[in-house]
Amino acid sequence: MAFELGDHPTARRPIGDGAKNMRSAHVNGHGQVADYSKTGEFLHSLVFKDDIARRWREAAADPLRTYLLVEPPELRSVPWELMKYPKGRTLFTSPDRPFVRVDRFPHLDGPKDESDPLLPIRIMVVEGERDSAIGTATEVRAIKQALSATNGRIEAEYLKAPTKQRLIDAYRRLRPHVFHFVGHNTHDVNVDQLALRLRDNSRDLDEMITPGVLRLLQPAPRVAVLNACRTATADEFRALAECFFTDEPGADSAAAVIGMQGNVRGSAAARFGGAFYRALAKGMVIDAAVTVARAEVYEKGDALEDDGDWFLPVLTVRGDAEHVLRHRTALSQQDATTVDLTLTGKVGQFVNRVEERRRMIENLAPHDAAPARLVVVHGEKQSGKSSFLHWLRRWCALRGQRVKYVNLRDKDILDYSSALRAIRSTSEDLASLAPPVSRKSENAPGSVAAIEPNGHAPDDTAGRRSGSYFEPAEHRENAPPRHVVEEFASFFEDMKGSVSDSPLVLILDHLDGVVPVHFKSYFYPLFIERVIRGEVLDLRVIVTLDRNQSVSHWPAAQDRSTPQWIDVDYLDRDDFTELAEDAVLHFEGEFSEKDEALIERLAEYVDRLWEPSQLTLVTTLMRQGRRRAS
Repeated sequence: MAFELGDHPTARRPIGDGAKNMRSAHVNGHGQVADYSKTGEFLHSLVFKDDIARRWREAAADPLRTYLLVEPPELRSVPWELMKYPKGRTLFTSPDRPFVRVDRFPHLDGPKDESDPLLPIRIMVVEGERDSAIGTATEVRAIKQALSATNGRIEAEYLKAPTKQRLIDAYRRLRPHVFHFVGHNTHDVNVDQLALRLRDNSRDLDEMITPGVLRLLQPAPRVAVLNACRTATADEFRALAECFFTDEPGADSAAAVIGMQGNVRGSAAARFGGAFYRALAKGMVIDAAVTVARAEVYEKGDALEDDGDWFLPVLTVRGDAEHVLRHRTALSQQDATTVDLTLTGKVGQFVNRVEERRRMIENLAPHDAAPARLVVVHGEKQSGKSSFLHWLRRWCALRGQRVKYVNLRDKDILDYSSALRAIRSTSEDLASLAPPVSRKSENAPGSVAAIEPNGHAPDDTAGRRSGSYFEPAEHRENAPPRHVVEEFASFFEDMKGSVSDSPLVLILDHLDGVVPVHFKSYFYPLFIERVIRGEVLDLRVIVTLDRNQSVSHWPAAQDRSTPQWIDVDYLDRDDFTELAEDAVLHFEGEFSEKDEALIERLAEYVDRLWEPSQLTLVTTLMRQGRRRAS
């Protein structure tokens, strides 16, 4: 189809100059000469001619996705997102009939299900520099606020003004599904290319993320969001957005890229980013999510059609839009609701802990190795270890992983036998994932299945041989008594049977609830060591220890410098401001300049190391302040 842009009033000359003039009028900051409504109608008239218009009208009663392939480079820079019906609504703001640009017509069969990731979707948000002029902090806060409502289904890692090497290292470690850049687009004179700018204001240092660096981000993200000015089109240089699409053998290509075709204001960028991730959290397909976000900018802009920010985001898809961020659903809707109701609240004030989360995931779901058999979570009292474990429970559950969380802290301290009963009697987080009970173990004393109505396994003390309590003195000194060995052997066989069909993550929290010598002398050699040796390969055991318990409950000879030991320490004073802000956004849903000022004042009184529970005090203060103000 030939587009005669010279017919448009702002073009005045044939197609090449016409496209440049239209871009100058509508995209490059010269809105005073632009008439968005008339231009939208004109662009609509170019595309929807004759047979195309007729066929599109015939499909108007049904939900419809329209792919727009623009091949001539000079036409790609035309703001097609402005298209609108004559004297009607704009086409690119209707989520039930989304429009999406493509770099080739898709094969609608898409990739196979095996290529779809399990939840959670991983996002890396890079704030190239903290710039109040364009509102980078406002956009990042909008993203955090939106993601707080996903209940763990989308998890993000945030980098603020990182070095180029730190960005590359963090990307390769996280392997995000979505790469989101917030900041400035500039020109690197050294290589004569467009680049994303990283600026450390404290050191007055600039670094450039050129197209060559972007191509080092492998495997490629499924989605790249470049919320910087003019990353979608450029007159002299290849658009940065296109760097994520490649046909190079052996290199991954992104499935979708969102860029900006002009200078977008910070308030509009924040509104777009927040609305986009809220839509993704609701399960929308990416083109519908972008359309909803664009519509929110359109509807809440300063002057609707006279406000040009809404059409600046450009979504380009390679392949079928339905498959871009599709993920494997490991849970039924009922189980997903159970996770939300029972686990999300327990996560509580758990924020950040990027390094700890990374190490746990690398232990339980490594890219190219077998999962760890034992992981020890270690730290001071009240450092947030249990909140970390509740996050882990939710992370596992969303992936369809069986989890049994056992709180060993009871009103009375537990001996080894009571502790074993507690483990046996505790239900898994999602009963539907647990294997059916075999008849063989249904009536076995003390077995996983033999649970009395009160929730405890029957006491099988009477069934033990009386002589088993009287071991020779030298045996008691060097090894557990025989009856203890036998009871642990029965327990271990039960555990082996319970994981014969599917793996189980067993979390043992609050070891201070167990007699120290019983755990150290019985649990460790008769259970933990057997797990470490691989005698039951599909059981992953997570144990928490505070500083005192690492001496009282754990063998001193056990190596504590391995990746399987994860320290969850008190938080650093330097992180208070950011973490308090995160907590307010998560629990209160908004963050104002008054909130920022209050947190800055509170930060002056924070100890060098502080407990995460202090975040509860911060959110309580904010809530009370809002009530008084209202």
